[in-house]
Amino acid sequence: MLKLFLTKNIEMKLYYLITCIMLMSVINFAQLYNDPMKFFPAQTGDMWEYFYYDAPYSDTLQLFSVKDSVDEQGVIHLWQSSGFINPPKPPVLAGSNYYKIDKEGNVEGYWESYRGILFKLKAVQGDKWILKEYSANAFEIIRVDSVFESSLFGMNTVIKKYRRYFSDDSSAITGLDRTAKFLAYNLGLVRVDGLEGLGSLFIKGAVINSVIFGDTTRIITSVFDDETGDYLEEFNISQNYPNPFNPSTKITYNIPQRSNVSLRIYDVLGKEIATLVNEQKEAGTYNIQFDASKLSSGVYIYSIQAGDFLESRKMILMK
Repeated sequence: MLKLFLTKNIEMKLYYLITCIMLMSVINFAQLYNDPMKFFPAQTGDMWEYFYYDAPYSDTLQLFSVKDSVDEQGVIHLWQSSGFINPPKPPVLAGSNYYKIDKEGNVEGYWESYRGILFKLKAVQGDKWILKEYSANAFEIIRVDSVFESSLFGMNTVIKKYRRYFSDDSSAITGLDRTAKFLAYNLGLVRVDGLEGLGSLFIKGAVINSVIFGDTTRIITSVFDDETGDYLEEFNISQNYPNPFNPSTKITYNIPQRSNVSLRIYDVLGKEIATLVNEQKEAGTYNIQFDASKLSSGVYIYSIQAGDFLESRKMILMK
């Protein structure tokens, strides 16, 4: 009897200890990630770079927060611009997004024909809502499928998976999948599956509140590679620096062989703004300053062509 009592007593203590550890983990989890707004950074100048894949095509997509403001009700208004940096031909025609984020962490997206809540930043696993009602038996629904801890760019974070699907039942928790988007604490959008039938996105790097995460560009300072002792064999154009900028910025590009080089600036509508280079260049690395003092604030595209090499990138002028 005494042995049985001691065994049960030990079991109760062990159960109590495990319960305390689990509760402490939940409390620490909540304390570490207690600001829902950090799942969707919304500051002017933030930038994300993604690997885009839709077999057999792949590219790099850049997303920029061009402008943000806060109204009298405390609602955040955010304008973003995005586009591929290496399209079949220049210039990149940017896509534009407009969001409103209220104090409850509801992120509302706006389109030409309608608007809807894309993310509820305070939502927990299992929460769902109707994005759009097409008719009495046709709904587009968003559900938080999972919330989990992960590690990105050497730091711990929490990721929420928002799944978007169609159903003829407004209470359905599954349906015809359209896309799934993943938001990470302190990083924002880090992954998109499906991209509404047009491929997937995976984050490569970001610049958020002037802090760099991951790899946003391969900066080349010489045609000689210090690590291998070989000459670089690739054409390359780096992200301009600084970015955002006012009123001038530096653009660096590398050519591994003599080439006819053209470097031009466009606005987001495809209108040519300036020609910075249009001549034959020897192999090497070149830096060129772009002065935008006579231009208005906004997103601009710089595009280089050297032989068969063609690449474009975005930059933000912020006055």
